[in-house]
Amino acid sequence: GETFSGYISVYNGSSHTTTNVSIKIDVQTPQTKVTLLDGTSSPISTFLPGQSSDTIVRYELRELGAHILICSVSYIEPDCESRQFRKFFKFQVAEPVTIQTKTNYHTDHLFLEAQIENVTPTPLFLCDVRFDAVPSFSLLNLSPTQKSSSMHPTSVASGEEYSLLKPGTVRQFLYQLTPRPLPTSRPSSDSGLSFGNTLGRIEVIWATTFGEPGKLQSTPVPRKPPA
Repeated sequence: GETFSGYISVYNGSSHTTTNVSIKIDVQTPQTKVTLLDGTSSPISTFLPGQSSDTIVRYELRELGAHILICSVSYIEPDCESRQFRKFFKFQVAEPVTIQTKTNYHTDHLFLEAQIENVTPTPLFLCDVRFDAVPSFSLLNLSPTQKSSSMHPTSVASGEEYSLLKPGTVRQFLYQLTPRPLPTSRPSSDSGLSFGNTLGRIEVIWATTFGEPGKLQSTPVPRKPPA
C-alpha cells in the first residue's frame, strides 16, 4: 500500500571518458517484473570523468514478499569495447497494518466490528478508515470520533484529524448494517439478511512519521448466515 522510492546515482569514477551510457532500472516482484526507467533509447552520448547521472524512481507496492531493484548500466570504452554491469538491491515488503473483522446478527440488522492493528516497529497516522458497504445495505457508523460522509452514503470516513497508531496498537471500529428494501422484481423468499454473499470492503489510509502515504483495501468481508 505504500510507495517505494529509490535514489539511483551512476558515477564515472575512471580517468577516461565513456560514451553511449544507458541506464535501465527494473523492480522484480514475486509475481512480475516492472521497468521503472529505460534509458536505452536515449543514452548519454558522453560521460566525462567525475560525471554522475542521478534519478529518483518510485513504485507503488502491491505485493508482499521479496522484491529486487535491478540497476543495469551499459557503456562504450575509449577503445570502442562495449561493457555492462548490474547491481541488485533486495528488500522485503510486509503488511504494515492488519484488518480483522467480526459480525454479530440481530433480527433486522447486523453489527460489523473491524480491528486495525499496526504491525510495524514505527508509529503510523491513520488518515482515513472507510467501510464501503455493498448497495444492498445501508450503513450507520457507531464508532466514536468518526463522521458519516454525505458524498458516499454507503461509506463512513474517519474525519479530517489524524489518529496516532503506535506499534502493536489496535484500533476498533463498529458499524451497523441494515438491509435495504429489495426490488419488487426479486422473489419474496429473498429477504433481510439472506441477501448477498459479501458485506463490503474496508479501506485504510495512513501516513508514516515522514509523511509518506499508504493505502490498503481488504478483501470482501464475507456475509456468514446467522446461526
